[in-house]
Amino acid sequence: MSKKIDKDLFELYPLYHSNEIEGNKKYMKICYEMECNLYDEGYQDIIHNDFKRNQFGPNNGGILDKLTAYSILKKVILKEINGIKSWEITSGGISFLKSRISFFKKTNDNGELIIENMEKVVLNTKNKSGYELEKGENVQKYKKETFWGDDKIIR
Repeated sequence: MSKKIDKDLFELYPLYHSNEIEGNKKYMKICYEMECNLYDEGYQDIIHNDFKRNQFGPNNGGILDKLTAYSILKKVILKEINGIKSWEITSGGISFLKSRISFFKKTNDNGELIIENMEKVVLNTKNKSGYELEKGENVQKYKKETFWGDDKIIR
């Protein structure tokens, strides 16, 4: 049986393969792309669908709040240069995330496949800018679908 994906795992996972992500918008869009991929692959029952629409498309302020909390716990490092924030994972953050990944794989049906899907998305998006991700198909579709209607539509 599949259960909801652990939010800590989902929200920190982009840093696991990127080490550092520059810009809140880029971080948010990578997380949204991961969620869309899981939805498209048939894992609708495990995602939280916490994204809401703002002027840049899908947004989930909880992710940035969580990253800020993890910076206090020394799991990630927040850098700010010329007003642009970047997030970097620490060795403690990597250890924490590895334990979450291992637990998720052991306790969730298809856990291995779900993590592989998330990894594929991160590897395909980590070298794109936040602007490029914003112009992507999933974000544009979200903007269109939610412009006049419900602001919690994922696809």
